[in-house]
Amino acid sequence: MQDIASGRSVDVDTVFRIASMTKAFTALTVLSLRDGGLIRLDAAAEDSVPEMRAWPYPTQDSPRIRVRDLLHHNAGFISDDPWGDRQNPMTEADFRALLHAGVPFSRPPGTAMEYSNLGYALLGRIVASVTGRPFAEVVADTLLRPLGMTASGFEPGEVPADKGGWATDGPRRPGSENLTCPMAPSAPWMTC
Repeated sequence: MQDIASGRSVDVDTVFRIASMTKAFTALTVLSLRDGGLIRLDAAAEDSVPEMRAWPYPTQDSPRIRVRDLLHHNAGFISDDPWGDRQNPMTEADFRALLHAGVPFSRPPGTAMEYSNLGYALLGRIVASVTGRPFAEVVADTLLRPLGMTASGFEPGEVPADKGGWATDGPRRPGSENLTCPMAPSAPWMTC
């Protein structure tokens, strides 16, 4: 059921928030930029995200976080499964402040896998940094439009009110809790 109150059924045009499935689109965009020579997987992430340069690492001999570590969820960040959804209203300025303050680590980078929404948000920042364009725009140009995914995107205002496939606490347009630009890798909506 798309909307229980009205009895409207889900159909081929119903739009859903895809949440973490977006990480595949982020990774493919990063790899496309790698293939184009804009990103090196073994480059330090802080080369594109300067707020990371002053972070205290868990040990004195911890390696710097690489782009590859972010892709593989082994940057050493604490598990943040619910963290991503709590950051939905985060503005660019707030995200920058969070990064500037530093983040907690559970282990040195590169030593073990631990799921990380933050790692993929940082990949979004890297994509924007190396291209000089908003993350969502780069994903659309790199993947969505070439694949004919014209009913997919990042802007909730583009979704007709009658096409939303979910609500969590009452009527809500698809993506209304989506993340703003710095967090976009965790937040698009797509049709099935």
